[in-house]
Amino acid sequence: MKVFVVAYTVLIFALGCGEAEAKAFNFQSKVGVVDVNSSNDMCLTIPNANLADGDRVRIVSPHKPQALAVAIIQKKVLGSCSQNPDTSPTDSFYSLRVVSGRLEPGGVGVAVIGARVNFKVANGLAYVDLNGDGRKEYFRACTSQEGLHLTIWSGKPLRGVRRWHWYYYLGYDVEPSCTSREAR
Repeated sequence: MKVFVVAYTVLIFALGCGEAEAKAFNFQSKVGVVDVNSSNDMCLTIPNANLADGDRVRIVSPHKPQALAVAIIQKKVLGSCSQNPDTSPTDSFYSLRVVSGRLEPGGVGVAVIGARVNFKVANGLAYVDLNGDGRKEYFRACTSQEGLHLTIWSGKPLRGVRRWHWYYYLGYDVEPSCTSREAR
C-alpha cells in the first residue's frame, strides 16, 4: 500500500509540473517586434527561427492610445526585412498578413506569438496575463536619443517587474522620454 501511495504522489507531482511547464511563457522566444514599411509590408523580427507559416501573431501598438491587431505569418524571410538596421545575428524575420486591426505605415508594434489568452484594452492601455501567474502584463514604449525602447511589464509599467525589453533604432534624433530603468 505504501508503494502505491508513493507512486501516486510522484505521478500527481509529475502531472502538476507538466501543467506548470505547459503554462510557462518564454518572453525571449515568444515576443518580438513588428514594423511596417511605407508599402504597408509587415516584418516580424524575433529571436526564434522555429515559427511556421500560418502561426498567429498578436500585435500591440505600444503608443497611447494602445491598439491591438492580429496577423498571420506568411513566410520566413531570408535576411532582414526590418526597417531597423540594428538587428541581432540571432534574429529571424517573417513577413506577416494582418487579419484584424492595423498598424500604421512606419509604425512599430510588440508582437506576441502563441498566446492563447485574450488581450484587452482599457483606458488606452493594452494588457494580458501572458504567463498565467494572475498578474497582468502591460506594454510600453519610450524614446531615447535615436530610438525606441519597447518593454513588457508584469504589473503597471515602471512599478512592476520588467519582463522583456527591445531597442529599436530609428536613425534620427527624438526627444528622450525613457527613465533609466526602461533604457537599460
